[in-house]
Amino acid sequence: MSNKTCCIFGQAKMSIKKQDQIYKLLYDKIEELIKDGYTNFIFDWKGEFSFVVASAILKLKKMYPNIKRIYYQVYEAEDIELLRYGYDEIIPPFKNVSENDALAYRNFSMVDNSDYCIFYVNTKPSDTKKAIRFAKNLNKPFVQLL
Repeated sequence: MSNKTCCIFGQAKMSIKKQDQIYKLLYDKIEELIKDGYTNFIFDWKGEFSFVVASAILKLKKMYPNIKRIYYQVYEAEDIELLRYGYDEIIPPFKNVSENDALAYRNFSMVDNSDYCIFYVNTKPSDTKKAIRFAKNLNKPFVQLL
């Protein structure tokens, strides 16, 4: 495997019905990426979408134990013990970034350090939409799940 990296973003809130729909799409796409040499998956830990991502990756990790779950920490105060449970690697928060800019900076860094991106976004304005624009500006390949 070649250690390619994929970041996964989505808006936190989603219905149970939507979670079930997105799970299958995510699972299939992530497995396809694994077969294409992706071993690193960067994703968040808050909200329903992140739970769906974590569930798909944990199930796939049983079949592909070499894949890594990576988290880019936003703030120093996040519960590091909880994060250690759900991730294989934790990237510490960026220094000299204001608290107001920390989330956007983290998101842009995740996109910049990835070879591919997966986005789930609904119609509301969001940080995920900003990350999509950033990915487009960098010409990063991505898929947008609806």
